[in-house]
Amino acid sequence: MRDDRFESTFAPYIVVAAAKLKYASSWTTIATAHVDGPHSTTLCVRLGRLGGGGRHGLEDRPISRFFGGFVRPWERMPLRLDKLVADRFGLSRRVARDAVLCGRVDVAGAACDEPGLEVDPDVELAYVPHRPKARKVETSLVVLYEDRHLLIVDKPAGILTLPTAAREPGTLLERISKYVHVRSGRRPYVGIAHRLDKDTSGALAVALSPRALREMQAIFRTHAIDREYLAVVSGSVVRAEGTIDLPIVDDRGDLRRGVARGEDEGRHAVTHYRVLDRFGDVASLLSCRLETGRTHQIRIHLAAIGHPVIGDKVYRPKHDRPGKARFHRQALHARTLGFEHPFGGGDVYVEANPPADFQDLIDGLSRRRSEYDRLARDRRGR
Repeated sequence: MRDDRFESTFAPYIVVAAAKLKYASSWTTIATAHVDGPHSTTLCVRLGRLGGGGRHGLEDRPISRFFGGFVRPWERMPLRLDKLVADRFGLSRRVARDAVLCGRVDVAGAACDEPGLEVDPDVELAYVPHRPKARKVETSLVVLYEDRHLLIVDKPAGILTLPTAAREPGTLLERISKYVHVRSGRRPYVGIAHRLDKDTSGALAVALSPRALREMQAIFRTHAIDREYLAVVSGSVVRAEGTIDLPIVDDRGDLRRGVARGEDEGRHAVTHYRVLDRFGDVASLLSCRLETGRTHQIRIHLAAIGHPVIGDKVYRPKHDRPGKARFHRQALHARTLGFEHPFGGGDVYVEANPPADFQDLIDGLSRRRSEYDRLARDRRGR
């Protein structure tokens, strides 16, 4: 019986084997497969001398003899997990891949979400079609949303989104590229639709094709996106909510970005904020929503109204003395991201929980709230 998988897999080896033995000119080579058992097949090269009106001296020789055992029987060669799932459970390749991505396939008793993983063809598989979709994958990334067009991850603080001219290793781009490669088994395309500062954590969207990148860039360019950030700032913000409408320039005079001084300078920038909590006169927890998306916009705007982000060493006024609230980085976290899917997939909305260090800062301020409130009352009573 003809087996296309057999021929496509081993044809190159058969030709090389014949060439190595110098039989190509006077011998014919025919690929054969000897079935030794239900799970074992020996690949052979059938050698026959031409002449006398036909073939004679037909002889099957195991091809492993020519390669020192390098080539294994085709049934025992590793297969991609999604292909094996498709074959084993009668699924299409795409459905099988999605099942693996969603954590609905167990390999040897353990859930696996890597479609490109190579596994033994005889491995124990279980397909659980109604298992709830897994949201967190066991990798260096926390994935908040994923489909074949887009990926939204929870960026940790302390890593660059993209490498600079110094080509730093371990960037978010590098991590995502490895993740996509392992899960898809192909050379990845990763387009960064927007950035977060190195020391800012939270939700960040990337595109998985050039077309998706163009669509996402259009969404950000037209501000058709809902972004909320959490910020812990210095001092007590008096107004419960407000809007900061101040244009931003790339150089405020010291080679750093800042608020424009002239009326016709800078680019339009608007930030809306709402006070979520106050900790005496020491700090406030704010929810910030971007109407525009200028580089460092939230940090610049909050510093401009006298409430710099705690831990921000760039935009905190130089004459400000460090307050009681201290943090090893800027206390800024991108909590939510929402937009209409560019390819008709409905609304996309994700929420990234604050990382442990950010939550510890808030919890510490909450524990000392009574002390801070008392100090604030004492100052006002003087």
